[in-house]
Amino acid sequence: MKEVAEIAGHLRGKTMSVIDAIEKNLKLELAFAVLFLIFNLVMFMLLSQVFYLRIFTFLLLIFCLGFIYYVVKLLRYTMVQYSMDAPVRKQLEQYILIISRFTRLYFQLTMVLVPLIFLLTFTAGYLDQSRSGDITLFTGARILRIYFGTALCWCFTMYFVSRWYIKKLYGNHLKKLKALLQELAEE
Repeated sequence: MKEVAEIAGHLRGKTMSVIDAIEKNLKLELAFAVLFLIFNLVMFMLLSQVFYLRIFTFLLLIFCLGFIYYVVKLLRYTMVQYSMDAPVRKQLEQYILIISRFTRLYFQLTMVLVPLIFLLTFTAGYLDQSRSGDITLFTGARILRIYFGTALCWCFTMYFVSRWYIKKLYGNHLKKLKALLQELAEE
């Protein structure tokens, strides 16, 4: 039984199903990925004179294109599955599987990219120092410890931020989908 105020709110406002919310989140992810891709393309053009920065931005472009491809594929699959006349239980199982895989891949990609970017940044700084001959950032063991300590702290922070972000965007939807599936199984 629903409260009268909740039913009135649904009648007045635009209701959003769990699938609609997931599609909205995927479109948001896609928009941010495209913005990052555009930014990365601009950086690739601006930094084309420096070899290692060109490689760095090229690697980020490859990761970004792979992520965009995967999100588009997932979004398309979600839209196709939602429009099919399949049993509700089968659709729910598919959505749970899809979103679970996506969140796992998203988290793994973040956890691989963050240390990789710090390593590439360190390499770029070292190559810049060796090419220019100037004494720059990476001189001395103390500076190296500070850099790697900061990188380690950032990776540790990103671990928790990524888990929170993924849970906020998709975890609640997964819980709702699993609850709906459980409700169907009980009936």
